[in-house]
Amino acid sequence: MLKKIMRYPLEVFTCLLLIALVIVVLLQILYRYILAAPLSWSEEISRYLLVWISFFGAAVAIKHKGHFGLGFDELFFPSVLKVPISLLIDLAMLGFVALVLIGQGIKFLAVGKSQGSPMLNLPMIYVYLAIPTSGLAMAYYLIKDMWRLISAGFKQREHQSPM
Repeated sequence: MLKKIMRYPLEVFTCLLLIALVIVVLLQILYRYILAAPLSWSEEISRYLLVWISFFGAAVAIKHKGHFGLGFDELFFPSVLKVPISLLIDLAMLGFVALVLIGQGIKFLAVGKSQGSPMLNLPMIYVYLAIPTSGLAMAYYLIKDMWRLISAGFKQREHQSPM
């Protein structure tokens, strides 16, 4: 069981965030409608949990090649072009992740150090931290996929006989 958890840390982390979100929302429903004493912090926490779930869910999708751009090459191109087109798509996604999520996410962290959330006065750096950390996870899985494609391409060429 522990081995399985260690093999899927991103999925486990995202599931734990989802469980926390469900608990917070259920508490809010319980307190608001049954006890008639709404929790002041639950809406803010659930919003921030949803931000983290969204960014890390995108990283999980990239890891499992479930992102919408990752099947494009297989639908429209002949098999000879699949590896180069897949590499090009991964490279474009890596560029976006590096420039926008990691690069701009780090700038958000600088802003988040001096900001507090409205209700809890939680430092916004904890919320903004989801952007570059998920970007790093996405970059890791994109680079891993690119390496796999390059390795598979070379292996495929080695097995082909020259004519």
